[in-house]
Amino acid sequence: MAVGQGKPIPDDKKAVVLAALLAGQSVNQIAEEYKIPKSSVSRLKKLIPAAELAQIGTQKAENLAGLIAANLEGSFEAIQNILKQTRNANWLDKQPAAELATFLGVTSDKVFRVLEAIENAQSTADETA
Repeated sequence: MAVGQGKPIPDDKKAVVLAALLAGQSVNQIAEEYKIPKSSVSRLKKLIPAAELAQIGTQKAENLAGLIAANLEGSFEAIQNILKQTRNANWLDKQPAAELATFLGVTSDKVFRVLEAIENAQSTADETA
């Protein structure tokens, strides 16, 4: 049952909401999960010092960056292992030319897209600096 407008939120529920906010959950997520109006969650959020919220945002960004980096590293390692297989002359001789051409085209395209993304990111960073 949702806590209606004007009804006070019990202290135990306030504590849970504040803990969820400090854990980095969004106002919308908390309102939906705990059946509390978004406006009530937003009012509780205002009780948290801005510096603390900024730190939470920084931590979330760092965690996300770490996950992205780990994912990219794993992807690059997998690609590297696949590319190592192409050094095996015996395996290479058994592959149809059309499939090798497709493999080379797709692989090259992906490499160029990554390089282009890096170049665009660097250009953006240079412009904002």
